[in-house]
Amino acid sequence: MIYSHPFNTFVMKLSAPLTLSLHQIYLWPKFSTPLARYGSQHDGGYLLPPYIRPHLRMVVSFGINVNWSFESSLLKNLSIPLAAYDINDIPFVISRYFFAGVYKFFFKSLSLKDFFARALLLPHFFLFFRGSRSFHVKKIDNKVIEVLLQELPLNTLLKCDIEGSEYSILDQIIFYRAKFAALIFEFHDCVANHTKLKAFIGALSDSHSIVHLHVNNYESPTDDKLLKLVELTICRNDLLENIIDPPCFLPIDGLDSPTIPSLPDILLTKPQNG
Repeated sequence: MIYSHPFNTFVMKLSAPLTLSLHQIYLWPKFSTPLARYGSQHDGGYLLPPYIRPHLRMVVSFGINVNWSFESSLLKNLSIPLAAYDINDIPFVISRYFFAGVYKFFFKSLSLKDFFARALLLPHFFLFFRGSRSFHVKKIDNKVIEVLLQELPLNTLLKCDIEGSEYSILDQIIFYRAKFAALIFEFHDCVANHTKLKAFIGALSDSHSIVHLHVNNYESPTDDKLLKLVELTICRNDLLENIIDPPCFLPIDGLDSPTIPSLPDILLTKPQNG
């Protein structure tokens, strides 16, 4: 069973079918399982089995920029702590974003609706990040993550979108993997980091499985049909329910959404002998 997103009303445009290279077959989901979308359409939303939510005891988010819709949607009606980290001072970034909007609105290159959306972003930030939901301006490096991971409770969800720096923390994620109910990663430069990424997925395979793959259409596959930018949902095996055979093609209509809405989402098919 697939759960559709209630606000997902756009018509998905798909590229010509692309058969996943056997060189990257390790990225294909091991199972199909019920999924729901949390967060906005296009950039900022990710898929997760909805039955994982009640098991969660904490959410850690590396990289939020000006879109915390995933965290907001996931934590709705959940009273668990959130620790969000970004290398940038997000209130300052939002302020610059707003004043850029003032300029664009004045010169009529920004709609009134978009202008008000920018104006409300800073109040929304401070309303959301309070109490047990904390935000930290900090670069995620080995020292920071080692201290953080030691203190995480069992059944933590980690979302990681840190623009290529994710490869520097994979060893620590592997070491503390038993603590994670789910991992949601945006992997950049997948071709250049093929060895590291494949080793990471392999090291997790005894305890966790990929349940969803989405190709971020911000970057097109290479001429050799290799994926450069992917979003993965990885869940701990003992929490999985209602698993069936893996999908034959991706993305999932009604759930997945192209990052760049003006471009088609990338249609993937599983290799026959994969």
